[in-house]
Amino acid sequence: MIIQLLAHFILGVSIMSSPLSSPSGIKGWRGIVPLHSTRADVERMLGSGINECKCGYYLKDVNVFFEYSSGNCKTGGSGGWDVQADTVLKIVVHQLPAPLFSDLEIDKTKFEKRYEGHVERIVSYVNDQEGLVIQVDEVSCLVMGFYYVPAAADKDFRCP
Repeated sequence: MIIQLLAHFILGVSIMSSPLSSPSGIKGWRGIVPLHSTRADVERMLGSGINECKCGYYLKDVNVFFEYSSGNCKTGGSGGWDVQADTVLKIVVHQLPAPLFSDLEIDKTKFEKRYEGHVERIVSYVNDQEGLVIQVDEVSCLVMGFYYVPAAADKDFRCP
């Protein structure tokens, strides 16, 4: 629900019609769901990416970057996840212009506030259940990025 509301707010599109879904019902970013979607799914929607990794997209209202697995646990290229090569591991979305955190129409009580990075003024609002992290600059109150990561329901995909 939170991710659906965010996607609607960020993109002005309904992702309810997306054919992709995770077991927990999360729709990810435009229907692309970490650990459930592949590079082929992304490229069907957005075409081939740019950058050396072919994983970045600079769109009119958003910049989005995908992190892909280079193999499963046995091949050692999984990022700790037992998924095939070219499976989406993480999605990083930067809205243009960056919204104010206070303007997001989400239930902020479902997020845990964490200081995780090297920059003291950047705080992460984390919803592990839904696999969403929102990074906010505490001084400007601007959202620096939306990070779509594996949801808690996907723990069975972890490498042993």
